[in-house]
Amino acid sequence: MASAAPSAQHQTNLYQYNIDSSSLADAYSSALYSIIIDLLNRHDQSDLLNRIVEHAATILDAPFGEIMLREADELVVKAFTSNQPNLAGDRVKRGEALVTWRAFDSHQPVLIDDYFNWSGKRVLYDDAQLRAVADFPIMLGENCLGVLAMARTVENHPFKEMDVRRGMQFAQLVAVVLDNANLYEVAQQEIRERRMVEQALRLSFEELKGAQQQIQAQNDTLIQTNRDLEVARIQADAANQLKSQFLATMSHELRTPLNAIIGYAQLLSGGLTGDVTPEQRAFQERIIVNAHHLLYLINQVLDISKIEAGRMELAEKPYDVRKALQEVERQNRILADNKHLDFAITVDAEVPEKLVGDETRIKQIVINLVGNAIKFTDRGSVHVKAGLHEQTEWRILVQDTGVGISPTLQQIIFDEFRQADEGVQRGGTGLGLAISQKLIRLMGGTIRVESEVGRGSTFIVTLPLTVAVPSALSTSKG
Repeated sequence: MASAAPSAQHQTNLYQYNIDSSSLADAYSSALYSIIIDLLNRHDQSDLLNRIVEHAATILDAPFGEIMLREADELVVKAFTSNQPNLAGDRVKRGEALVTWRAFDSHQPVLIDDYFNWSGKRVLYDDAQLRAVADFPIMLGENCLGVLAMARTVENHPFKEMDVRRGMQFAQLVAVVLDNANLYEVAQQEIRERRMVEQALRLSFEELKGAQQQIQAQNDTLIQTNRDLEVARIQADAANQLKSQFLATMSHELRTPLNAIIGYAQLLSGGLTGDVTPEQRAFQERIIVNAHHLLYLINQVLDISKIEAGRMELAEKPYDVRKALQEVERQNRILADNKHLDFAITVDAEVPEKLVGDETRIKQIVINLVGNAIKFTDRGSVHVKAGLHEQTEWRILVQDTGVGISPTLQQIIFDEFRQADEGVQRGGTGLGLAISQKLIRLMGGTIRVESEVGRGSTFIVTLPLTVAVPSALSTSKG
């Protein structure tokens, strides 16, 4: 089957997969619960399969999907997303649809990162220009019923390991639901036949109830499984809440003695307890600098735990955005000068003088982004630009000429405890971008990154534009 293998340029990635009940206890299990209840209430196979594909497109963030089931020696398209009407009636033998048959035969998921440029693609999909493709075998025990094939059209948006795990979990649940539908149809047919026989042979009522009880037992088992999933999800949420509360409490407890250390060190350094030698003052200044750095790290942990615990409150009051960004520039100027970087912050003239929002958190977001830009830029420049975007939003762009971020890392840099350059120890908690993203979302905004390895990065923050209205008193004075 050498001809069935993907080219070296677009190598297929296989993932081994083992299903256990604890792997389903994550944030999307409640969505799966609702989906399964919806599917269990559908008994028409055509309707059921179409609903399965639509649910899969939502769960896996893949707008193109289809289900192919085996009929004799062919795989036949039984359902597809509404954007692919050309798939109706499509059927393939071995040697065609290489990715789908490989998933079917290997009983493992098969992934291709760029199907449109893969040498083994089918021209049937050219108009859709599919990029990332993931085919998941629909396994019922040791038997493969068919393949759930999902695809994305956005470039550089591959299926990650979490997507593969979810796809396999969803495909397994699809197999159970399909089996339930088949069992229902078989049982219904058996009931119809038995009723015909009963009319002729006067069979007992108890024998007829057997098929119905079998259906009910299958449904009861699936419902109990879904209840177990919901219990596991609640337990996981509770554990996560306890973790956030613990971090918040410990951060407060650590900040108190640290502030005391900083205060006493400043008293000693200022000579309030007696003369100090230059060497003693140098040591005391080191204590103060390192204590402030440790306090910054603790505040990072405190912020992320507050947000996760739902206790972060944002201020809504007027502030001068230009003064706020000037403070950010002053705080970071020495860091940029130490690395001989061209550093500047500019605000377009059309940005209103006064905006309404949380000035402290706005500065925190920009400081995090500027600090990262300086940290990962060894030569060149770091520029911050603020300006209007459309009529109801404004933007902050943080541009650097640093090391850049690979497409793979761009998918995870906003995760907690992640850094863009994991191969180099550059310090920090790895929480800056995660905190910034969560704060921006709380403000009703968005953040995204545009980057290329070796050519720098641009972080783009978009926020709602709320302009402070001058009071009647200030207007009359003017």
